[in-house]
Amino acid sequence: MIFGAVLSAFFAVAVAVVPGVPAPPGAVYEKELAKVAVERAEVEIKETLVKIDGDFRLTSKEKAELKAQVQGLKIGFYTTTMTVPEVIEFYEKKFPGASFLTAERSLMADAMAIATDHGILLPKETSEKWSGKNGLSARYITPRFEVDVEDHLVDPRTGEITKKTVIMISAVD
Repeated sequence: MIFGAVLSAFFAVAVAVVPGVPAPPGAVYEKELAKVAVERAEVEIKETLVKIDGDFRLTSKEKAELKAQVQGLKIGFYTTTMTVPEVIEFYEKKFPGASFLTAERSLMADAMAIATDHGILLPKETSEKWSGKNGLSARYITPRFEVDVEDHLVDPRTGEITKKTVIMISAVD
């Protein structure tokens, strides 16, 4: 990309504990899935930096402020036996006033998007088993961190779908 040395200052890192945002009790840190999430985030960060640099409407100061916001992104990725409503309840108690946006999502649309993003072919069994089925997704966003919860894991390494609650916590310094 266009940044060379500048990009080395912008990074994302997988962490077992995102400071100030705990994982629910009993959640298991998924190191390999966190690594994949970080790799994807770094691509998105680079794309965002290109857009920021090319936006002539922004002043140099505004560009610097926006770049600072993406520096030092931390990502924690967990699985749990808790349901999505139980995870939401945990965070609503931890962060009074928290409000999650919930929605159903097409599992196959998610799987196809992930396959495209990661350059993998979906297993035939995935399409056969999950076509036409929806999953539940929930998101809580603050200026400092975001908590995403889904009731199915769409594995970005294989394209396989598993009924398992996953939690991704992302935060900036």
